[in-house]
Amino acid sequence: MAKAARVTGVVLCLLVAGVVWLLGMMSGFETRPTRACVTELEGWDPVEYRAPEHKDIRIEESLFPPSHVCRWPDGRSVDLVPWWNAPLLFGALGGAVALPAYPLVRRAVARRRAGRPDHVAPASRAVRTER
Repeated sequence: MAKAARVTGVVLCLLVAGVVWLLGMMSGFETRPTRACVTELEGWDPVEYRAPEHKDIRIEESLFPPSHVCRWPDGRSVDLVPWWNAPLLFGALGGAVALPAYPLVRRAVARRRAGRPDHVAPASRAVRTER
């Protein structure tokens, strides 16, 4: 893999990771945070979030990986960030790390194999014909 292709791959992986992170952070973004929690749990109802049972909702957030967990006093909880966000985020970041590391690992494995006494060099692919 050429160096320019690896650099392009790293940039694309980081771009995807940034977009996925932003999508996760924007999940549940609402002027009234409890409305997003109630909507996720029970479906959209313009006044349901004002019910007394939804008064004491606690929202726990984390920046990395993005998480917005709504917790009710009775033990119910719901995460506003989609389930696919974290695996996609970590996959994109893993790709950004793996692409530049690939040639180094490949070279190290080739050196280690070449240094083993039981290693047999591969036969040449050229075919000789004698006349």
